[in-house]
Amino acid sequence: MPPKIINGGFETGTFDGWGTGALPGLDVPAIDSKAHSGSFSAMLRPGGFVWQRFKPPVVSGGGLILQYWLTSVGSDAHSVSVLLRPGPWNGPRLGVMRGPGIVREQGRRWRRYVFPIPRSQSVWAIRFDCGGSGSWEVWLDDVTFRPLTSAW
Repeated sequence: MPPKIINGGFETGTFDGWGTGALPGLDVPAIDSKAHSGSFSAMLRPGGFVWQRFKPPVVSGGGLILQYWLTSVGSDAHSVSVLLRPGPWNGPRLGVMRGPGIVREQGRRWRRYVFPIPRSQSVWAIRFDCGGSGSWEVWLDDVTFRPLTSAW
């Protein structure tokens, strides 16, 4: 059974289960009513990030898919990357894996991204970073884990 993301759709209307932050002098993420499903999503601006930790560590025995949905205003060039950490968040800053994810499905405005996690990786934490500069926003919603299968 895949691990569960706490409040992956931000449907509490808060960041319950998530930590937030931003580079100095930049805006921290906010909860917004623009949503892929449900009523809420997380709005990220350049330099902002959200993260979630897991206890005990998630061992992806058969491999996992981290799945999430993104949309933005204006450009389709989202600059959001995922960082998977091998230990506690305050531990070494080395990531297991990092990257933008792979687009697997496109709707009218939202895109479904997946990030495959091989079975050999042990994951303690995930983090979504909004890179770049400027005044644009990206919305993140419906973050989940699924088993890694041939149909991902």
